[in-house]
Order: sequence, then structure tokens, then C-alpha cells
Amino acid sequence: MAVRGALFDLAKPRTKRAVIDVLDQIRAAGLPDPEPEFQFAKAGFGRKWAFDWAWRTPQIALEIEGAMFGGRVINVGVGAFEYRKIRGEKTHVPMAPHTIVRLGGRHNTGAGQLGDLEKYAYAAILGWCVLRVTTAMVRDELVIPWVELAFKYRAPANVALRAEN
Repeated sequence: MAVRGALFDLAKPRTKRAVIDVLDQIRAAGLPDPEPEFQFAKAGFGRKWAFDWAWRTPQIALEIEGAMFGGRVINVGVGAFEYRKIRGEKTHVPMAPHTIVRLGGRHNTGAGQLGDLEKYAYAAILGWCVLRVTTAMVRDELVIPWVELAFKYRAPANVALRAEN
């Protein structure tokens, strides 16, 4: 297989199976359907940040974080390249043979992590309960009990209960 093909084939995003699975799990638990890709800071701050899933009324958001732990690591061969933005322009940059490349999502980059921190800080300021989970957590069915607990403590009838804790 050519290096270029190997590099870009490995970098393709994995299936969105976790998205389908979590929605099936939400419905099976009898929870209301969340809104997909809900933009929470557009009105107040003009930002286009979106939660993967959100329930507006109790302000609960569910973020499925993909490729958090580095994805695959490959040793590239002769002729490999990557695209980078240089001065705002997408540029083809050759890579030295035997360069070690970590493939994964934006969560693996410093800029991506800083962006996430900013997004989640604004979400907290605006009163959102953000549940951050991995695709493995969805697969292992660990997410729904957390969503149910968030609903329990954020329901209007439980405001006094929250104040006590």
C-alpha cells in the first residue's frame, strides 16, 4: 500500500456508531430525545460552539469525545506529506521518512484542547451541565446512568436538593 494511501486511510474518521448507539440507549431508558448539534453560545456570545447532544430545559449536554487517546501511531515512509495551514493557506508539507505520526482527532492537539477548555468554560458560565464521554463509554453502556443522574439533580423540583448537597 502506498504511504499516502496508508496515511490518509488510517486518518479517516471511524464510524459514527457511538452516535447511533447513544441515541438508542437514551430512548431505551425512556429519556426525552436530545437535540443534536445544539449551538449553545450563539445568541449571547456569537460563537458557533455546539454540543453533540443537548436537552435545553434542564441544560444538560452530552459530548462524545472521539480520538482522545492518540489514535494510531505510524512510521511514515518516503513520499509522505501532510497538509498544514500556513498563514491561513492549506499547504502541502513533505514529511521526512521514518517520521512518527500520531493520528487522531482534534482532542490530540494543543489547539484542540485549548478550544475545548474555552468551550466548556463558557458552557459552565452559562449554567450547562456537560457530560463528556468517550465512544468506549457509550459502547460499554456507562453513559445513561450519568444522564439520568443529571436529570435527577437538575430537574426544577430538585433545586432544593441541589442546594443541600
